[in-house]
Amino acid sequence: MSDTTLGKRDKFGDWRPPNLIKLPAVLAWPPQPLAAAKWLLAFPGYLWPWNSIYLAIALATWFYLTPDLASMQNFEPGWMAVILVRNYGLT
Repeated sequence: MSDTTLGKRDKFGDWRPPNLIKLPAVLAWPPQPLAAAKWLLAFPGYLWPWNSIYLAIALATWFYLTPDLASMQNFEPGWMAVILVRNYGLT
C-alpha cells in the first residue's frame, strides 16, 4: 500500500488527506436549521438508529430489570445480586 492512494504530502513532508473534514450541520456557521434537523433525525443520522437503540435498552432495563426502589432502601445481597447478574448480562 502506498501513501499516494490515501493523500499527498506537502512541501514540508506533512501528510494531507484528499478531502477536508466537514463539520456537522449543527456546528456550521451561518446556521442551517434544515440541514441540522436532517443530521439529527435522518436515517442514518445522529439519533437513528444507534442512540435510539441505546435509549430503548436503558428504558427496558430500568422498567423491567431493576428491582423495586422500596426494596433497595436497605443493603441486602438479594437485590444487589439481581443488579449484578443484570449488568453481567448486558455486558
